[in-house]
Amino acid sequence: MEYMLIHKPVGYLPPEVMKSGMEQAKNIMTNTQAFVPGGKCTASYTSVGTQTIFCLWDLPNVESIAPVLQQMKAVGWNTEIIPIVKSDVAMAQMEKMMQEAKAPAIAR
Repeated sequence: MEYMLIHKPVGYLPPEVMKSGMEQAKNIMTNTQAFVPGGKCTASYTSVGTQTIFCLWDLPNVESIAPVLQQMKAVGWNTEIIPIVKSDVAMAQMEKMMQEAKAPAIAR
């Protein structure tokens, strides 16, 4: 399943904490399997103008990334986790749901 992770600092992060976080992020990106077994970071973006990081992950389950998120929390980052699907898949699911909703109650 795919997930969007939105990372935001809890407050002001001193430069040494930011540097440590950047080193850890580099380690995760270069050796993902060591940190998130079965997971793959498909994209990572940093916003312009705010301290927000957006990452797209393909994970076997959300628990697989929990150790990384616990480490991030310990150094001052909160993470919002949003399960996502590609738009074409979502539209097909919505169309199916709409067709089922239109079907007579007896046919269900």
